[in-house]
Amino acid sequence: MKIDAIRLYGIDRPLIRPLVMRGQGIVSREGFIIQAVSADGLSGFGEVSPFPGVHAELLKKARFDHDMSCYLLKGMDVPDDATALLSWCEKFEPFVKSCPSARFGLETAILSLAASRKRVSLATFLGYEGTADIPCAGFLQGSVREVAEEGMKLKVDGFTTVGLSVGGKNVPLEVEKVIELKRALGRNIKIRLNANAGWTLSDALLFARGVGNDQIEFLEEPLTDTREWYSFFRQADIPLAAGAHLGDFEEVDLAQAAGVKYAVLTPSSFGGVGKFLRFLTSSREQGGKVVIASCLESGIGLNILSNLAALTGTSAGIATACLFKEDLLTTPLVMRGAVPFQRLAFTADDLVPEFRRRLILS
Repeated sequence: MKIDAIRLYGIDRPLIRPLVMRGQGIVSREGFIIQAVSADGLSGFGEVSPFPGVHAELLKKARFDHDMSCYLLKGMDVPDDATALLSWCEKFEPFVKSCPSARFGLETAILSLAASRKRVSLATFLGYEGTADIPCAGFLQGSVREVAEEGMKLKVDGFTTVGLSVGGKNVPLEVEKVIELKRALGRNIKIRLNANAGWTLSDALLFARGVGNDQIEFLEEPLTDTREWYSFFRQADIPLAAGAHLGDFEEVDLAQAAGVKYAVLTPSSFGGVGKFLRFLTSSREQGGKVVIASCLESGIGLNILSNLAALTGTSAGIATACLFKEDLLTTPLVMRGAVPFQRLAFTADDLVPEFRRRLILS
């Protein structure tokens, strides 16, 4: 497969209303879309949108690393077999030296291009053998009333899992949010909680006693001090998930260490796709589960994440396009609480006309 061009398109998308994620107040998301074009005129897409608190690099650094790689990629012949192409990506020196978000965007653009040449989705190209839709977890944040009302809407929309941001200093208020959310959802919908490493052990235990463990799929990042996680798990008996502190447990059996049963990954901060796939295999062998999480990517980035989520067997935390005033896709990626299998295979025809006009299609 010959790479004819790597093209870049800046994006800046305003949110419907400001959000707080990982302690950051956000009103818009800036980044760029990568289009990899083959000599036979086909395209694959990736996204680079580093997020403060998730990625160490700034967008300027990601752009620099992208440009250095593109200079060498143009006109290069690369493998079109999945195994060989993944191996090539891990050895291509500009990728190895790139910051995680730039590397992920470039790799997924090229892998998606290879998948499009075989007329399959990225998930199928990487070994996914199923045809089922990819379940997603709805996103909740706000006051007690807002959380309950939005939770009810997600239930009506077909979601079977929802995620709620907690971790505030007013622990009784956070407990009330969960109790009211349970009442709104009924007993058949699972709840994921993310405390953003905001609590002490005593605060976390107070929260756990207030909410109980029924319907709680996991509590992500419960404590600031990871050394206290096991003590919390032993007393609270709520499954835990590691996200920002995943590196503290990376060399330990996820099914045993400190009660951590889930690894919540933002793949663009994790490194290359090959590293993600090895981590997924290792986690399964050790009895752990991997959950894909969005950091407010565009519909193009969310499509990439949904393809990787297909490989995990867990509901993906990617139902975030609705938080923006507009998206790059003509129709929502998530429908009835899931990404339809047929939506995994992505082409330029899925883009809104305004953005499609910006593309230089060979």
